[in-house]
Amino acid sequence: MSSPNTGNETLTGLVVTDSQGNILSGGSATLAVGASETLTGIHTVTQAEIDAGTAIVNTASVTDNQGVTAPRR
Repeated sequence: MSSPNTGNETLTGLVVTDSQGNILSGGSATLAVGASETLTGIHTVTQAEIDAGTAIVNTASVTDNQGVTAPRR
């Protein structure tokens, strides 16, 4: 997942949440204007997911102290 700061102020208090409960790593608590960070999540595909034959979709969101939420896929 990559999340750029396209706004006009440094974002602070960043929290990343993930719809699959994956562990995300690689982020920091602040993001400067124009900066971008890439986080990596790990999900082990289960046999039940394979048997279901459907796409595995994961959505993560980044929130900050300024009240901005940016969903990412």
